[in-house]
Amino acid sequence: MKKIFLIAALFLAVISPVKSQECEIPIRLVLSEEFTNVPEAGSRFLYNSIERAGAQCGILTDLQTTPIIMTARVDVIDKHVVPGPPAQHVYNLGITLFLANVNSQQKYASHYIQVSGVGKSEQKAYMDAFKRIAPGDSQIQSFITTGKRKIIQYFDSQYANIIKEASSLAGRQQYDEAITLLLSVPSCSKGYDQCMQKAEDIYVKNRDRLNKIILTYAQTAWASSQNAEGAREAASYLVQIDPESSVYAEGSALLAEMKKQVRSDIDFEMRQKYKDALALEKQRLECIRAIGVAYGNNQKTQTTNLTWLR
Repeated sequence: MKKIFLIAALFLAVISPVKSQECEIPIRLVLSEEFTNVPEAGSRFLYNSIERAGAQCGILTDLQTTPIIMTARVDVIDKHVVPGPPAQHVYNLGITLFLANVNSQQKYASHYIQVSGVGKSEQKAYMDAFKRIAPGDSQIQSFITTGKRKIIQYFDSQYANIIKEASSLAGRQQYDEAITLLLSVPSCSKGYDQCMQKAEDIYVKNRDRLNKIILTYAQTAWASSQNAEGAREAASYLVQIDPESSVYAEGSALLAEMKKQVRSDIDFEMRQKYKDALALEKQRLECIRAIGVAYGNNQKTQTTNLTWLR
């Protein structure tokens, strides 16, 4: 039943956006060793430096299914060793930052910077250089601002196609994927409201489908054991049915039937579980991208081809 609460969490989040806040654009940070030309150990430092810059501008996300990425390529301009002891490795690196769309292979913005690093090994020299990437650098901020503007233009022109694709996915009962796709649209895009309305429609459709399954579980539990134990088990399912669901009336009728035959305090059982449900509801707003994150994390790891950015 965890999936049900994830869907509810997403629904409550997407229909209650705080639009007065600065628009956050779902962009994921992608670094591949083949593209960055950086050893894996050094990549962690590069990742952290770029992540801080993106987070400061409100663009990075854990939504793994967004097609919009931020990445980097690193070129060694010069390297040499200063004799010791201890010997020091000196690296001068050229770093090109990109904001791009991996689906359309469209580059929105790029920015080139040079940094130098010194260390007792090549790895430490890389690390020292990446630490010198300043998240608050005005040119990096300008690069991100330019990219954000072009990304918004992209979604402004493509949101109708996104809605169409989401409808197609929902038609194949791929509800999580459909909602995740709609979540990729930033709140400052002119198509945001329409996308969120579509997400609500898909949520309602899936909610009713899931609630019908829950009702079936409750009916089966009661039919199998028409006693206090069976009533409690059935009640544990009924409390999960959304009051706005199309099967809520059937669930209420089943509860009334059980109360006629069982002298157990089913009302107490329902009240207690209702309190538990309310406690969960208070946490829902903290799960703003619950479905998108869950969906993305469950996907098979895919290698993102970035060679077209060269």
